[in-house]
Amino acid sequence: MEKPSKQEWEQLYEAASQFKESLCWTWMYDGDIFAVEDPETGQVAYCSIMGNAGQLVGIAAYLGPEGLLNLTELLLFDNDHDEFRYKQKCLMLSYGDRGDLEAQDLKVIKDIGLKFRGRGQWPQFQDFSPGKLPWFLQGPQCRFLGQIIRQAVAVATRCKNNKDLLTNYPEELKMLVRVSDRKKGTWKDEYREARAMASYLSLAIRDELLLRKLHKFRGRPGGVLEVETFYCPTPVVEKKGERPFFPRMCTFVDHHSGMVLGYKNFTDLAEEGHQCLDGLIATITKLGAIPSQILVRKDESFYLFKDVCQQLGIELVQVEKLEFTQEVKAGLFEFMG
Repeated sequence: MEKPSKQEWEQLYEAASQFKESLCWTWMYDGDIFAVEDPETGQVAYCSIMGNAGQLVGIAAYLGPEGLLNLTELLLFDNDHDEFRYKQKCLMLSYGDRGDLEAQDLKVIKDIGLKFRGRGQWPQFQDFSPGKLPWFLQGPQCRFLGQIIRQAVAVATRCKNNKDLLTNYPEELKMLVRVSDRKKGTWKDEYREARAMASYLSLAIRDELLLRKLHKFRGRPGGVLEVETFYCPTPVVEKKGERPFFPRMCTFVDHHSGMVLGYKNFTDLAEEGHQCLDGLIATITKLGAIPSQILVRKDESFYLFKDVCQQLGIELVQVEKLEFTQEVKAGLFEFMG
């Protein structure tokens, strides 16, 4: 993708300056949600102005259906705090200290001739994408985030004395969307349905010969497995200069002994989910028995193994906590540093 031009950076920093001068977070709350449509692509960003709680000041713009689900989980306090930071799909403006910025951020500030002083005065722009380290903006993202910030100031200004402009999302499943009329060079209000929908991958064994082979293990005591898919906290870079990503793992742990019976590494569940299925098959083959029960904690894991558990006659149970898996993850993360 193209890098932002000097002019695009200047316009983005100017928008950030307008946001900071407006002090709009002093009357807008992070639950005052609205949306902005990208004039170039039609993608919708679902926006939350941050800072009223006296912590991080800025704006988070959650992108598309996946971003709307992120935002809805936040508003309903219905997210896995351990993993939410790996799942975010958003563009963000935040204000921090000089030491919070990367060398590339500081170079842009120097190149366009800006100066900032003091704690909490340095703007930073970041792209958050699922499974990846927060990263620098590309040209289209720079342009869209500039539009988002300008529309955020406009919406917040109109809401200063009366917030009837906004809906009560997610209790009310519609939302104010700011839409550009490119021919007229103006923006208008639209109210659109906003419904967060989660989608999950589910896997089944398609090889009939393999399925018959596994069925021969029926009747043997297979015990109970704890199964979990999760991100590892240490980012990996495959090629110098590329964006780091967080690798993922699927573990198979004996629920009674705490022994790790198997694991699989993968990067993207949608493309490599078969690794998790292969891991379960390998664990069953190693045991020489089909587990009577599989315990999972997350919706993702539940749906991932739902179909194969039905095929093999395994009871699949969703629980609040996987005691031994939690210990395994803690030890793994400590080892990884």
